[in-house]
Amino acid sequence: MKKFLPHILGLAVLDFVLIWLWVKSINPDPSVSIYLIFLVPIVIGINLLIAGIMYFVKRDLVKLFLINSIISACLMVYLFDEGVGRYLNERLDEWEFQKADTTFSISTGKNPIHLVFHTQQILILQ
Repeated sequence: MKKFLPHILGLAVLDFVLIWLWVKSINPDPSVSIYLIFLVPIVIGINLLIAGIMYFVKRDLVKLFLINSIISACLMVYLFDEGVGRYLNERLDEWEFQKADTTFSISTGKNPIHLVFHTQQILILQ
């Protein structure tokens, strides 16, 4: 197992870089989170396919890719979730809500957070 540790770490770093570059390029919004149902089995399948090829080429690497299939699936879920979070942080910079006759507006933008509220007073003439 000790001889596999550097290889496992190397593959995990390679997986991390490749998956993060892909997630960053597609910039996923929350509506595409359902893709994980398809992406995780694809990532596992790719690693199992490589493990199957290694079974005939170099059998001692089969365990490495079996372990990597689990690691890369976990990385896919984590990095995809982080990509969705990054998308939301970039897009949601202003919120507005109403309570009674007051409208509250919260804006983050590139400056410190600002809180603004407006009150509507209605004058009723009788």
